[in-house]
Amino acid sequence: EAPIPPPTIPSIILENLPTFNSAFRFEERLRLLETSFSEYRQINPFADAVSAIPDIIH
Repeated sequence: EAPIPPPTIPSIILENLPTFNSAFRFEERLRLLETSFSEYRQINPFADAVSAIPDIIH
């Protein structure tokens, strides 16, 4: 018996599906995190040392 192919999904439905980015507001949350960390670095010198670690490792 031949396998039954899956049904095709109309492209209009696919176009209206939310992307990962929009579904979880990733860009907005990342921007907020960057802003918060930037403000934190201004009041905490230890944060500068932590943020320099990736540059030291590479």
